Amino acid sequence: MRAFSATTLLLLLSFCLLAPAPGAFAIHLPGSEEAEFQWHREQLEADLRKPEALLHLNEVFASRPYVRQPEQVRQCLERTAANAQAPDLLKGHAIWFLSILDMEVGRLSDATARRKALGFVCDWLFIGPFDNENKAGFATPYPPEGKIALDQTYPGKQNEVRWRSGHGLFPFGEVYLHDVLRPAETVVGYALTFIHLPEPRDVAIRVGSDDAIKVFIDGQPVITHNAYHPAEFDQVAVGVRLTAGWHRVLVKLCQSHGDWVFMLRVTTPSGAPLPLSPWQGSTDGSSIRVLADATEIEKLGLCNVTSSVSILPAEDPLRVFQARIQANPKDADAHAHLAHYCAWKRNFDGSERRHITELEAAVAIAPWYPYYHLLLGYLHEDFNARRRALEKATALAPNFGRALYGLAAYNAERKLTDKALEFAEKASQADPDYLAPRLLLARLHSTHFLRAKALQTAQTLAKQYPGSALLQREMARYCEMLNMQEQAEQAYRRAAELDSCSRETRRKLIQIAKDKGDLHAAIAHCDALLQRWPSDASLMLEKADLLATHSQYEQAISLSMAALDLCPHNATALEKLGHFQHRLGQLPAAMNNWQEALALMPQNAALKEYVEFLTPQEDAFEQKYVLDKDALLRLSTE
Repeated sequence: MRAFSATTLLLLLSFCLLAPAPGAFAIHLPGSEEAEFQWHREQLEADLRKPEALLHLNEVFASRPYVRQPEQVRQCLERTAANAQAPDLLKGHAIWFLSILDMEVGRLSDATARRKALGFVCDWLFIGPFDNENKAGFATPYPPEGKIALDQTYPGKQNEVRWRSGHGLFPFGEVYLHDVLRPAETVVGYALTFIHLPEPRDVAIRVGSDDAIKVFIDGQPVITHNAYHPAEFDQVAVGVRLTAGWHRVLVKLCQSHGDWVFMLRVTTPSGAPLPLSPWQGSTDGSSIRVLADATEIEKLGLCNVTSSVSILPAEDPLRVFQARIQANPKDADAHAHLAHYCAWKRNFDGSERRHITELEAAVAIAPWYPYYHLLLGYLHEDFNARRRALEKATALAPNFGRALYGLAAYNAERKLTDKALEFAEKASQADPDYLAPRLLLARLHSTHFLRAKALQTAQTLAKQYPGSALLQREMARYCEMLNMQEQAEQAYRRAAELDSCSRETRRKLIQIAKDKGDLHAAIAHCDALLQRWPSDASLMLEKADLLATHSQYEQAISLSMAALDLCPHNATALEKLGHFQHRLGQLPAAMNNWQEALALMPQNAALKEYVEFLTPQEDAFEQKYVLDKDALLRLSTE
């Protein structure tokens, strides 16, 4: 990633996407992160029942790296989750955000409990991958959409595939198919579970997915969402009326490239969680039970259970915001709120640009309002459109710190450093409490041999924002640039305390431990990541590499084989397993694994060359010739 990629810079801009009403322009324009946190919290708690409360809640949560007392974020979320007046969906989002905060501070058991309380289905069987070239897989009915046979194998995209268990792999509700199926690009995978209702009831199925998804209940499609986008909490919802007894839930997930993940939870139609419990051979008469054990499923004869399923409405903020626009197409706020919701949930295909379209509509209705231009400048994918929108915002409000910062970030990404410095300085002067431009100034200084100045800025900011893992990582980066390794390690350790599940931070600490020869510390950081992502075979292989660097090849082989159990057609795992076996003198076994790896990934030129080097070749003078009688007679006459 480049030093000033759009993703990096927009992390600083993600906070405060909700536009205040145009009528409030005279008294409110977004200011520093701290001020905006307070404003959004007040707006949220003033009226929890208005639809915009969900957007305010999101901004309160997004503010956590940028406020001096991040515990206030948790307190606000807890109050919302416990408030009897709050709508069910608002409470659910507050609990979701709290589960993320639990993960960040290493309280994974608390996070798991919250996710289960939200109604997430965590136990699945899965199968795949099947082909999705040209995104044709969405409309292709592969065998799992017909009769379910858990003991059958089917031709997949590259190999024979069969149903496998995901028990214990997805404790937080996010089902990472890219961890357990290969290949993991331009493919289709399926996940299967069964739920038991003690009595008839109406429920809502809520999913988030990366990418396109279908959900079938008892063979009937209830969600058909053919859009390629990142996964977010509660992107799509549908209500269904289910009878008492067992119901088969099948998820079809299409994949282009990148992450391949879905999450599914069961709620009431209004969004109140319906906690799910594992099947234990019987029902207690009240709770919904989940079963994803192949042996038990076969024993109960559930594979092709059928029932009547009726589609019902379910509470969905998207429809609420859309209805506002339909009621009053000239309501700029309604367009801006829908743009915010779409930019947050990303529940549309990337080619649709729905958030941009709605912001452009808001700008057309209220062209005098700087904040709409600002948002357009933050979110537009076209560089020139971004610049024009930000320039318009500053023309309307010359001392608008966020617009000035937007121009600074734009110029930094375009490598126009002098202009970036100029606008960042102006943004800091316009609002001295505004964190983002000060952090950008430090980054710009670090790339222009002013690393000591960058470090000084980061240290000052870290003292002012002691709960920000982001600032601790920034400080660590500048310490590394100045070869202050001990101070860098301390800052990374502090960042890990504040954000326990940060892969970036943990991998830095793993490298530091490796450089120091501290195997125990490196393994501990790997294990911390594996607790958060137990399905990630790449973390197992990283741990195996650590063991191998300390000549613990037997343990490295065991971990590599565990990674292959998790993802059987993993070419990287096969290659690493072969290297570890070779170190122990097990060349035939190593060659078998390397050949299998090359069959899966023939473009691996380095491995191919290595295998050819180790393959014994007989010299020409040693080659054996077998001649028949006629050939021998011809030789005698020549």
